[in-house]
This record gives sequence, structure tokens and C-alpha cells, in this order.
Amino acid sequence: MDRVGRLSPFLFLGLVALLGAAVLAIFFVARSEDVPSAERLAAPDVRIEAEVEPIADPSLLDPSPFHPDRFHIVFAGHPADLCAEIAQSGVPMSDWSADPLRQGSWQCSSELVPLGSADGRGRQSSLFVSLRGTVEEQLDFLRIKLNGDNPQTVPLAKVTLGHILRSTAVRYGWDWPDELYRAIDQGRAIELMQRGVRLSVHRENPGLTNEADPVLRLNVVMDFPESRLRNTGRGFEPFSWQKPIDR
Repeated sequence: MDRVGRLSPFLFLGLVALLGAAVLAIFFVARSEDVPSAERLAAPDVRIEAEVEPIADPSLLDPSPFHPDRFHIVFAGHPADLCAEIAQSGVPMSDWSADPLRQGSWQCSSELVPLGSADGRGRQSSLFVSLRGTVEEQLDFLRIKLNGDNPQTVPLAKVTLGHILRSTAVRYGWDWPDELYRAIDQGRAIELMQRGVRLSVHRENPGLTNEADPVLRLNVVMDFPESRLRNTGRGFEPFSWQKPIDR
């Protein structure tokens, strides 16, 4: 009897635990009936058929380029800024303006600018600079003429010429090849092609000028590439999808 009395509290607690578990089981079963099944949560298979209009201009899907061409590094910036920068180097330049002699062209140029002092015969070295373009925002051609009439000031003329070349190169973000500068320093002819730009140095034949003493005369010419990819957009307008479509 004493043994049964000692076990009765444990039996009572066990019955309470079983009763609580049964109540919880009934509660969760009732809640599960209110939760929708996975099939009911799945989106219904609804197919929406919409009419897709055909593309009016098939060229929009044409894999071939509209204006095929090669990429070139071309002059960046407005030519008027380069004219002003050359003027700051000691070679006065005219303003970048419409060329009065060539319709549809733009240009800026210098006079024949003397550099350094004259020799005993009154001769001075000089430079002439000319820039041209087919449109206002585009530089196509640059020419620098060096006349070394006074041999003593030819080094000064070459330094000024080199400064003009480097001012142009800054607009590109890269410098001209060393061969170009060496050809100018040595007074010899050369022709180069770098990144689409044609560079040339031509030495005039002193025998053609009937001068008693040979005079160094150099023409440094830069031809900038013609490329449709350099266009700012005018050459591509109107775009094919902007043109009226005949129906």
C-alpha cells in the first residue's frame, strides 16, 4: 500500500501529460484542414495568346552593319581650340572660320612667321601653319612649313614645330612616333601611318629655288582618316526606322 501511494503522484502526472498531448494533436489536425494544399496554391495553367505585330522594318534585325567601316583614332576636340593653342606657342593663327576660297570648308592659318634673329644677309627662319576641315567640328588636314633660311635659328624653328606637333598629339591622348621627330631633327623625308593617321615629312629640293646656299625647307603633313564612324550623327540621319513606311 505504501508503494502504491508513493507511485500515485507519478501516475497522475503521466495521465496529465497524455491528456495534454492528445489535446495538442487534435488542435494541429484541425488547423491542418484549414491550410490549403500545395495543389490549391499552384498557379492555374492559363495560356494568354496575344497578337504580335510583325516588325515593320526588317533591317532592324539585319546582322550586317548599317555603315561598315574600320575604327580609327581621330582628332578629339574642336579645331578652334587647337588653332588657339598653336597661337600660344608663338605662331599667331587666324580664327577657325569658313574658308573663303573653298566652299564648304573650314580653316585657320598663320602668316609666314619669322623665328629668331636674321643673319648678316637679313635672312630669317620661319614657319607657316595651316589647318583645314570639311565641316566646322572636324579637322582633316594639318600642314607645317619650316623654312630654315638662317641656319643658326633652324634649331629654334624645329623646337617650335615640335611643340605644335605635341599640342596636336595631346588632343589625341597619345604622342606621334619617335621616327617623325627624328626625321624632322635630321631634316629628311619620311612617310608613316599610325592608327589611321598618315604622317609625312617632305624636304624641298634646294635646286628648284635657284638659291646659292642650300636651305632646309620641310613640309610636315598630317592627313586625318576619313571614317563614317567619326561622324557625330548627321551622316546617319534620318535613321531607317525614322523614315515613313509605305503601307
